[in-house]
Amino acid sequence: MMILKFIELFSLLNTFAKYPTDIVQFPKQSVCLFSLFTDENGQRQHVWQTSWAIRTLFVGGIIMTHGDDLGLMLPPRLAPVQVFKKVFYCNDRTGVLNATSSVKETLQAAGIKVKVDDFDQRTPGWKYNFWKIKVCLLLIEIGPRDVSSGTVVISRRDIPGKQGKDFGISMDSSLLVAYVKGLLDEIQSCLLERATSSIHEPFFFLWEL
Repeated sequence: MMILKFIELFSLLNTFAKYPTDIVQFPKQSVCLFSLFTDENGQRQHVWQTSWAIRTLFVGGIIMTHGDDLGLMLPPRLAPVQVFKKVFYCNDRTGVLNATSSVKETLQAAGIKVKVDDFDQRTPGWKYNFWKIKVCLLLIEIGPRDVSSGTVVISRRDIPGKQGKDFGISMDSSLLVAYVKGLLDEIQSCLLERATSSIHEPFFFLWEL
């Protein structure tokens, strides 16, 4: 069994409020802890304080909960990059870049966090595996054939293989935004369900024995 203490909460009483500002010195700043208030009797009193914070172990808990053998996964609402676009140039670099830029602007305007890898010195397979490790949740593939057909290919990070890949998704702004947002919401729900079940599975009720 592993227990993570996510949040620390301390009652500081009124001890730290008794120190003047010029006494309490921290490495990078001077913090004012000399605080008074007027009570119901009109008397000046030192304030009573509490201290709380989220520990760095919280990050470790997220990694252990949502990570897998391929790398780290984060819930879409927390991930720094939600959608990654992998670009195939072949003989139509200009057309592919224009379509990629249009799709990126469309998704970003809808509040979706997008990253485009247009670096042509890496193979598509290298890009795909690199961005899987970088917490990308959806992979959009755009190549010359996709540009000519006005569609894209979208792969889900949480469902590996062909099972998590959808072909022929329209580049139309309203349709694409609705589809991507729907997938991100679905991934959010799936990750929550997985995390919840992983917490409850090890437990059982005595009357079930």
